[in-house]
Amino acid sequence: SLLYASLNRGIKGGNWSIDPLGTVAAIDPANLVHDEEVLFSYEVGLKTDLSDWARLNTALYYYDYEDYQAFSLLGLTPQISNSDANSWGGELELTLFPTEGLDLLLGAAYINSEVDAVSDVFGGFVEAEFPNAPAWSINALARYQWDMFRGQMAVQVDGVWNDDQFIESTNSEVSQENAYLVWNARVSYSSPDQVWDLAAWVKNAGDEVYRLYNLDLGLLGVGQEVYAPPRWWGATVTYRF
Repeated sequence: SLLYASLNRGIKGGNWSIDPLGTVAAIDPANLVHDEEVLFSYEVGLKTDLSDWARLNTALYYYDYEDYQAFSLLGLTPQISNSDANSWGGELELTLFPTEGLDLLLGAAYINSEVDAVSDVFGGFVEAEFPNAPAWSINALARYQWDMFRGQMAVQVDGVWNDDQFIESTNSEVSQENAYLVWNARVSYSSPDQVWDLAAWVKNAGDEVYRLYNLDLGLLGVGQEVYAPPRWWGATVTYRF
């Protein structure tokens, strides 16, 4: 077993925002400058073997931000503003090896976050959560490997479920993304000398439709939306030399 605790301090440098639409006259140019971000990270955790066929990893954390950098639009001008913020949560990961060649993994994570003040498109400030930070995430994996033709065959299925989340910093209504499940599958063969690998795979097998990013333009609606890839499949041939 390994019990650990850590304290880290990290910095993201200050900078300034550009004004591609030439709208800077409508806002204070001082708003285009942002200070450095400083993070104090506290973490405790435990990694332990429950038995010869089970391993458990757990962790709890707290993040304390000074001048957290939050991206938003002000008068259609991209900008980054500073605000204090914090986040806390934890994760749990259980790995099982119930029989030779079979690996099973189940993980869960929880995140709670708060940004004190994020500039919105109308020039005001709102409290918000971190973007792309669902409160709950659950992931799972099952892989089985066995000998075949003097090499190794393997089949694997894995997936992740993400809770409701906001996909931009102001947490506007148009940026809320509902919970979704994405899973993948893979079949592979490795030659006896590990030189050749052949694999067939499918990603987003359930053809789940969900967004990765959007821009809130206020009364103008959504300016840009980026969707995750739909179901796609293929084959891979790898040769090592």
